[in-house]
Amino acid sequence: MKKTAKAIFTAFSSAMAALYFIICYYSVKMPDKWYNESGKNFKIDTFLPIQVENKSYDTESTFENNNNLSSDAEMKLFGVIPIKSININETGEKYLVPGGELYGLKIHIDGAVVTGMGNVESSSGNICPAEKGNIQTGDIIKTISGKSIKSSEDIENILSVSEGEPVSVCAERNGEEYTTSITPVFSESTNRYEIGMWVRDSTAGIGTVTFYDTENNIFGSLGHPVCDSDTGTFIPFGECETAGVKIKGIEKGSPGKAGAIKAEFTDEEGIGLISGNTDCGVYGSINIKYLPQKEKLPLGYKKEIHTGKAYIYCSVDENTAEKYDIEIKKINYNSKEKTKDMVIKVTDSRLLEKTGGIVCGMSGSPVIQDDKIIGAVTHVFVKNSSEGYAVFCENMLKEIKK
Repeated sequence: MKKTAKAIFTAFSSAMAALYFIICYYSVKMPDKWYNESGKNFKIDTFLPIQVENKSYDTESTFENNNNLSSDAEMKLFGVIPIKSININETGEKYLVPGGELYGLKIHIDGAVVTGMGNVESSSGNICPAEKGNIQTGDIIKTISGKSIKSSEDIENILSVSEGEPVSVCAERNGEEYTTSITPVFSESTNRYEIGMWVRDSTAGIGTVTFYDTENNIFGSLGHPVCDSDTGTFIPFGECETAGVKIKGIEKGSPGKAGAIKAEFTDEEGIGLISGNTDCGVYGSINIKYLPQKEKLPLGYKKEIHTGKAYIYCSVDENTAEKYDIEIKKINYNSKEKTKDMVIKVTDSRLLEKTGGIVCGMSGSPVIQDDKIIGAVTHVFVKNSSEGYAVFCENMLKEIKK
């Protein structure tokens, strides 16, 4: 009898421990905020059934409408056991034209990114004034002596008339501005005043369009921010433009090495005007002449996404967007890294033969499942180029809304 009671108690304790673990797991993995199309049941693709119970209603602005119904709800395991409180924004059905087209970006930075520092050979010895002034690699120089910095030449011109007197430098680090004082020194090797830092004022590259929002005349692309190639610094955009591109070839990916689409800029008109760089991609206004003649597809919200078959549109031949099969292997509804919401795998033998899987230049390729645009390709796994990450399309739209 005692053995039976002990066995029952052990089984009960194990079950309670497992249940507690499951509740904690879903509480962390499930985000606090969701979007749901008006009039549709709220369902999530989870291993164990989760239901929601509405508690109160309010209105809140979303990327689709400035006066949408918002409700507080309780997320429950098996529809009975409380997991956490969430907020659900009811929104109308949104339609987007899928992209997949490759385009060129010519970017002028709003300021100048510090890419490195070094000593200046002066009469007093080797010295780095920028380092003494607390400048760090990755900082963005905004102004010097009150004058806006648009190019490296601007810095040279200001320092050339400083006569070695301290200059006030306004810079940005991790999104916050600070001011410091730096005293230039005369370089015996270049015969000019310097502060011992190298900067980048512009950059260029290629990316893929994710969607065209014809209702608001905007396009979204890349799925991740444009960052400095040397420092990883998020680049604030100054004047930017798009350009046509011509694919010259493909460098296939292999274990330990990411592949790339090799392309060059052309004189053709670009897809539109770039408006901003966000944590979830680059966006801008559409050049109507460039808009491809494709059927619009509804936006798929993250709650509708499930593991299994999907496809992408990307351009690897003559900049013509083609459809390729993929598999969604994992979904992270509450990822701390905004551009890594899904793990995807290329399964289409044609694309694997051409590229080895995901390659540089494919970032932004739209991910489509159940005839809905649900996301965009963002990263490749260097160890296995057939796999990579994708971002939720709704997250891209939220960033544009900001």
